[in-house]
Amino acid sequence: MIVIENGSGVVGANSYATTDDLITYADVRNITLPTDTKQLEALLIQAMDYLATKKFKGKQVTELPFPRTGIGCDNAIPKNVIKAQIVLAISAINTPLLADKTPQNSQQVASQQVGSVKVTYHDSKNTKGADSPVFTQAETLLSDFYDSSKSGPGGVGVAFLTRS
Repeated sequence: MIVIENGSGVVGANSYATTDDLITYADVRNITLPTDTKQLEALLIQAMDYLATKKFKGKQVTELPFPRTGIGCDNAIPKNVIKAQIVLAISAINTPLLADKTPQNSQQVASQQVGSVKVTYHDSKNTKGADSPVFTQAETLLSDFYDSSKSGPGGVGVAFLTRS
């Protein structure tokens, strides 16, 4: 059973979006969802698990990533965060959001050059492999809330591609 966080610090909350929110979003986009309420709830909780791995601005004040202080929307769940949870829940139908992967590059800094193309990897303590899915729509929705003092979106590492 999901318990909705509304920004007031609801005890036991595990979702920002309701199953009705998920159904409405998918329906207007002609996206097919499971019909079982428990499956829909599980998708929303998987999306919340993904959100909980991210590094956001401000200070966390509940067990969930939002609400937060210091980001201009204290005691509220931003609409883009709710929408990101819904988008991630839909992605979770066919793609594991938190697949265990072996790190591709565990060194602090490594460079590789082939011809005129040079790639530099920065360690991110990221446990996802290079073939991990990227949830572009959700990441875009969340981008205003990411802590820029961490490397990359949501505190994950980055690779730089340069031409020499």
